[in-house]
Amino acid sequence: MNKIIVVIPTSLNRVSLLLRTVGSVLSQTRPADHILISCDSDEVKTKAFSGLCKERFSNPSIQIVTNLSNQGLSENINNAINMLAEFDGRKTIISLLDDDDYWKSDYLFHVEKKFQHGSTFVASAYAYVNEPPTSPRHPPQEIKHELF
Repeated sequence: MNKIIVVIPTSLNRVSLLLRTVGSVLSQTRPADHILISCDSDEVKTKAFSGLCKERFSNPSIQIVTNLSNQGLSENINNAINMLAEFDGRKTIISLLDDDDYWKSDYLFHVEKKFQHGSTFVASAYAYVNEPPTSPRHPPQEIKHELF
């Protein structure tokens, strides 16, 4: 069975949205095995957020780490993934979720199902919910060099 790890890179400038994000991960029908919140912010804000998380969510699968300095999104994600070296990469699904986004409750169930049917990479559709209604935006069917 695969382990599912959710990485949430955050700047901690939007704590109320981040709490909604964490709540959506914790309400999955297929629970995450590990949730890593990688804070790209100062220690004071991180301590305040850690306290809020412990108060709001009593879940041992949540790990909060802080970069020593602001790294930017890409480096924040790289640092978080480097921290996951203890997990067997062949049996681990890493799912990224921005700190201002959230998932429907069956998201991880469907991601895992794709891997069980042979996928090696999954990109999912998304929709803006705070703007005028739009149709979901779907990723390309395959990743091609011409896209970059």
